[in-house]
Amino acid sequence: MQNEYNIVFICLAAFMVNLATTQDNPCAKRMAVAGYVCVCNETYCDTVERPSQLPRGQYYYYMTSEDSPGFTKTVGTFINSTDTSLNVNKNISSDVYIHINSSIQYYYYMTSEDSPGFTKTVGT
Repeated sequence: MQNEYNIVFICLAAFMVNLATTQDNPCAKRMAVAGYVCVCNETYCDTVERPSQLPRGQYYYYMTSEDSPGFTKTVGTFINSTDTSLNVNKNISSDVYIHINSSIQYYYYMTSEDSPGFTKTVGT
């Protein structure tokens, strides 16, 4: 009987660990000098769910701001830059380029007020 309880406990514990690692942890916001920030420490940190596969031509982008800490996920659609009927280049600087290496599955870009632009880190 003791072995049956141990097996049930192990299965329940494994299920709870899996459940805990697949859910979002919302931002625990705190007011800072320049606005709200998300608090992250040794016991808690905000996370976002792992995104699902999108149809070809779409992408996710995540935004955060001083007024709205944490991440807001939005789905975008790539447009064909050769389509001259779309007037999309009004506010886009011509000196901004992002090179995408299709052999790498994930790209992570990080920036802050201290860095002048993107700092690229690559993960798989």
